[in-house]
Amino acid sequence: MPKAIRKLSCLLPAAAGLLCVALVRAAALEPAPPGPVPDVAARLVSFYAERGGTPLWTRAQVRLPLALLLVADRHGLDPEAYGASRWLHELPADGSNWTGETDREFTTALLRYAGDLAAGRVDPATVDEEWHLERPPVDPLALLDGEPTGAEITARLAALAPTQPLYAGLQQALAHYRELASGGGWPLLGDGPWLREGERHPDVQRLRARLAAESPLDPVDDPERFDPGLATALRDFQARHGLKVDAVVGPRTRAALNVTAAERVAQLRANLERWRWLPRDLGTTHLLVNSAGFELTLVRDGEPVLHSKTIAGRPSRASPSLASRITHVVFNPDWTIPYRIATLDLLPKQQADPGYLAERAIRVLDRRDGRLDEVDPASVDWAALNRRNFPYLLRQDPGPGNSLGRLKFHMPNRHSIYLHDTPEKQLFNEPSRAFSSGCIRVEASTRLAELLFAEKRWDAAAIAARIDAGDTRYVKLPEAVPLYLVYLTAWRADDGSYQFRPDIYGLDAPLIGALDGPADNAGTPERLAAGDR
Repeated sequence: MPKAIRKLSCLLPAAAGLLCVALVRAAALEPAPPGPVPDVAARLVSFYAERGGTPLWTRAQVRLPLALLLVADRHGLDPEAYGASRWLHELPADGSNWTGETDREFTTALLRYAGDLAAGRVDPATVDEEWHLERPPVDPLALLDGEPTGAEITARLAALAPTQPLYAGLQQALAHYRELASGGGWPLLGDGPWLREGERHPDVQRLRARLAAESPLDPVDDPERFDPGLATALRDFQARHGLKVDAVVGPRTRAALNVTAAERVAQLRANLERWRWLPRDLGTTHLLVNSAGFELTLVRDGEPVLHSKTIAGRPSRASPSLASRITHVVFNPDWTIPYRIATLDLLPKQQADPGYLAERAIRVLDRRDGRLDEVDPASVDWAALNRRNFPYLLRQDPGPGNSLGRLKFHMPNRHSIYLHDTPEKQLFNEPSRAFSSGCIRVEASTRLAELLFAEKRWDAAAIAARIDAGDTRYVKLPEAVPLYLVYLTAWRADDGSYQFRPDIYGLDAPLIGALDGPADNAGTPERLAAGDR
């Protein structure tokens, strides 16, 4: 039985008896196979025409799929976007309030929900120009193939949701923070001074109440004193929010504390939507790189085997979201410097310091007669060059000072993005690590290479020896490993903690706005037919 169906039997206790029977009967059904979106509107007309206009739904049949619409909020979707209250009110009884038109409208609402659940309510291109993954292909009309019963339609609909554990973890977080928000949330600190352990201040009592709203604290005699127990609770909060873990309330920690429970709910909804944009099958072995979380996870046989800190693109050069495959590990890579970096970053530094490029083993190459000839930097009139007339190619030699470090993980993609080592190891100590020009720097690069090879001849010792050899060498992996570079600002960690990160690229707000927008933002059958998916 698919995981999504098993979960559903627990999610709908009010309909548990009928639903469990229905789901067992339809457990073998799977979502529609990948393919182009058909003419949904025309097929829906044809579907009813073939029935001679006979309604599809009876009171018994409509209850199960309606139960899913009523709990669409468990996926961060609004049940009223699909008319859930209306259908509950108009359930067929004696047939007087359920016309043929009503029947078609209910079917249309189910198809809209199917499209939103299977591939997201919002078109990524409208809210994130750097999202370059294809959304899962979906045929909502497949719900109706073969004159299905309401139970069969319900099972097919439930199976459209992502089944990854991280999606389920976000659903648990959403339920938790919705409960907090409905209970009034938590007190906010507002503006105020820095707070440190050992101090007394009225804001310490508010801090105590704020943290206790998420995790109970032991009672104390002096609530305005910043005691060790409160410091421990604050460190935990800082760790869960990607902040410097120092038990000090500075501007960034205060800002995170002042985010409301309702805002956290909205953030979780945005990240559930991003998961719906991702492929349903990431592969039993894959790499998931979270640019917002500055973290890489290697999953093997369905289980995480490596977590590593990463460095992502700074906001002005955001790391894109994309899918690729790691095919090779490059030992001691050289670095052919992209034109943008060469002209915007390195040219001004060379103009200010004539020895800048040479000191960093960066060669200046000139294209002549179809070949690259090295040019002496001292012979170049650097002051006369700018972004528009820069004629050279810059390439950095391999070595410990190379900006790519000693290992590069080659992944074909049109954005020239890859994973690599770095000589600037100290940057991994920073809580927010948006320092690169788009590529992803990996702290545990040697361990990642060892696990990707998964061969005894490429254990840690062999990798170290290959690096020490000093020359550039491309080594093909035994099997290409799927990689997904995505932007996720919230998730449930392996230890069960709910993690939130600052929206460094400013992508949550437009997505939340689109999720809460009018119905024409949704995946209506008409828009599906027009190719909006």
